[in-house]
Amino acid sequence: MSLTQSKALGLPIEIADMIVNWICPRRDLLSLALSHSAFYRLIVPNHLHHRNVEFCIFDYTMWKYLSEDSSRLKRIERINLSATVKPRVPPITNRSGEELSTLDEAEQVYSDLIHNALKGMRLLHAVIWDS
Repeated sequence: MSLTQSKALGLPIEIADMIVNWICPRRDLLSLALSHSAFYRLIVPNHLHHRNVEFCIFDYTMWKYLSEDSSRLKRIERINLSATVKPRVPPITNRSGEELSTLDEAEQVYSDLIHNALKGMRLLHAVIWDS
């Protein structure tokens, strides 16, 4: 939310974000987003899509996507994980962009990615395993 959007609501940015964080049902979030364009710009990209996520635990691309932005991680409250489909893992690279040559190195990078993503999920209160 920009300073202009915050002024439109008459609230500091932090207060508007705190209000939105307390709203749980998705339909209530959507109703608030539709009530004012400033709330829409805050809720839709930051709250509506990243509170509850569902994906395969082996989905390296999704773990990487979530980890790339700490604001995505800090809003996640619930994860539904499945192991039904094991997608092809793209080549895993180190921080220098070099492809890792051994399976052990790749597994370590992958487990670090998952660990760091879970650590960044400060509001996480449920992990559901769907086998």
